[in-house]
Amino acid sequence: MKWTKAIVVAASASLCLCNCSSSSKTTAPAIVDDSRSVRRIEKEVVRLVNEYRQSKGLKPLKVADEITVEAEKHSENMGRKKVAFGHGGFDARYSRIRKALPGIGGGAENVAYGNISVADIVKGWINSPGHRKNMEGLFNVTGVGVYRDNKGVLFYTQLFFNQIRP
Repeated sequence: MKWTKAIVVAASASLCLCNCSSSSKTTAPAIVDDSRSVRRIEKEVVRLVNEYRQSKGLKPLKVADEITVEAEKHSENMGRKKVAFGHGGFDARYSRIRKALPGIGGGAENVAYGNISVADIVKGWINSPGHRKNMEGLFNVTGVGVYRDNKGVLFYTQLFFNQIRP
């Protein structure tokens, strides 16, 4: 089974987004006060990624709860420093999702962290060739997880998969 995984880690993209703004205008960071706010941020990531995909003539991604759970776990694990920031453990996430959902083929993952707006996170992915490739991939299902650590830093994971048969 062939699958793709991002080789570009979003750390540099999110640091650049945080530190490389030449504009005097700043975008307010997404504030996460409770799980409902986190869920709204996750939905906003999906909405913005789907808008981008549609601008490229691609079909929107459908959210699968099983994928969202894995994305949320990975974001939490990164935020709690149980795993390093990045794509470590992707193979295990991929295997669990394949067991939970019928017909899962290829997969990919984008991650990011920082206290910048959701729009800036997605723009960072668009401006990164590896992350953009994932966003434009032949995928049809997704899940997004966001976690806020004890310092208020947001950790993002978006998983992409191609579900051949539901």
